[in-house]
Amino acid sequence: MIRAVQMLIAEGMQRLCGLSSNWVLEYFQETEDAALSLVNICRAGHIGRSLVDSEKRWTSASEVLSICSRLLNKISRLDLKVINETSGCLLPENIAEVDSPTLLIIHNRLGIDQIEQLYLPHLKALMELHQFSGMLGGTPGQAMFLLGYHNDRAIMLDPHYVQV
Repeated sequence: MIRAVQMLIAEGMQRLCGLSSNWVLEYFQETEDAALSLVNICRAGHIGRSLVDSEKRWTSASEVLSICSRLLNKISRLDLKVINETSGCLLPENIAEVDSPTLLIIHNRLGIDQIEQLYLPHLKALMELHQFSGMLGGTPGQAMFLLGYHNDRAIMLDPHYVQV
């Protein structure tokens, strides 16, 4: 799930802050200097302290988003906030004083084995917004980043699929 969350935040940086992809990539490089590198996310969240932990434990989207939110707050030159609403309901007081670009995350289960058909027209409408930065989904051991759709087909990226 860590890589999928990185993809979501990177998309948000481009759409909400207007950063170029080269600028965004600096935050995710696999170095200790890159604020949102895999190493720094794992270190900040105490993820993968042992081989057993890293192989057996599924890190949820809300956990990773919480960690990344803390890391983003430490970057003084980047004005991006994350609201990570885990209750599935957005309350007005949680966004009343938003005064900078904000990546709004609302956790909801949209189905058990697949997305319920009832939600599809609403999800498509959300995906048409310029500010839409993507959706996360998955099951333990498999994370997906849904970026949008074309015709009636979802555009999903699996961060674990290596392309050559």
